[in-house]
Amino acid sequence: MTKFGVSNRLDWTIKALSALGIPVERGYPSAKLRIPSVPVAAITVERTDLKETVLAIWICGTASLGGVVCEDVAQMVADALRQKRAFCQVGACQFDSKSNLFSVKVQALWKESLVNTVKVDRNALVSVTEFSAVQTRHVQQVADEETGTISVVNEEVVWTIAIQEQLPFQEVIEVEGKEAFTLTVIHDKYVEIYPECYWLSITLEENDGGLLRKRVARSWTERIIESDDLQT
Repeated sequence: MTKFGVSNRLDWTIKALSALGIPVERGYPSAKLRIPSVPVAAITVERTDLKETVLAIWICGTASLGGVVCEDVAQMVADALRQKRAFCQVGACQFDSKSNLFSVKVQALWKESLVNTVKVDRNALVSVTEFSAVQTRHVQQVADEETGTISVVNEEVVWTIAIQEQLPFQEVIEVEGKEAFTLTVIHDKYVEIYPECYWLSITLEENDGGLLRKRVARSWTERIIESDDLQT
């Protein structure tokens, strides 16, 4: 399992803010902010574990700037982070009379990938948030009426593979073909290969992060594992 980690998310967020020309300050509200003549962003880590990383980005500005300006900047930040595969929520504008500050909280959540890379043929999927592969065996048996014995005449292995991806609204959604493809899943120490896969279903759902694409594929071929340590 590979986790992108909070440091990567912080780097992405700081770079996105810098690209928008938004100064980055120390964590708010625990630290006192130095407010220039433009809104600033203060970043805090709300939660990070193997499954997800959550950052809080506070867009703060003085009373002279007004709350609407902070709201507009917060929406710009949320839109930019959604391009980095974050699920973003923009809170309501608040005013603190003691500090004379308006603030709008942007909460950015990243789902951490459970695998390094998933490939459809040679194309790597860069937006995978969930992946699962379940094996079932279909056995055809025949009973001998005279002896009462049961023998297996056919055994079929079926892999059902589910892939979920978080895509931005601007993503071009290609129409999936009906041809067979090879699905490759790259882990830290081993590689899974599912030959001769076919798409069964594809659904798209809108959410705060853009488009959630859920695809289910099936393979009737044995999985191949390539590894230096087959116990991995």
